[in-house]
Amino acid sequence: MNNNIQEDYVSFELAKLLKEKGFEWYSTEGVWQDGIPCPTQALAIKWIRLNFGIHISFLLRHEDKISYDFYIEKIEITNEYKTIGPEEFFYYESPEEAADAALLYTLKHLI
Repeated sequence: MNNNIQEDYVSFELAKLLKEKGFEWYSTEGVWQDGIPCPTQALAIKWIRLNFGIHISFLLRHEDKISYDFYIEKIEITNEYKTIGPEEFFYYESPEEAADAALLYTLKHLI
């Protein structure tokens, strides 16, 4: 059993984009240079969902080999979901890699 599991923090590029979009978080841990907060991927995804109504989800693909992808939806006033993410499929080697790509796409194109 593997119990040596650690949190996945966003990259410096994502941390800068999050700060530009209004993310503020104060912690003695998880801070990049210049005091830019460096949250976990899960916290960044939750912040986007709560503040912008954008839901990031992940897919496990079983084709030639196991890979991961993401899709992005936004809840409308009518409580219906509308897919707003990229239309093409991508193949990432881990869910964490897919999360990083989903956050980057969301911050650059949707917020």
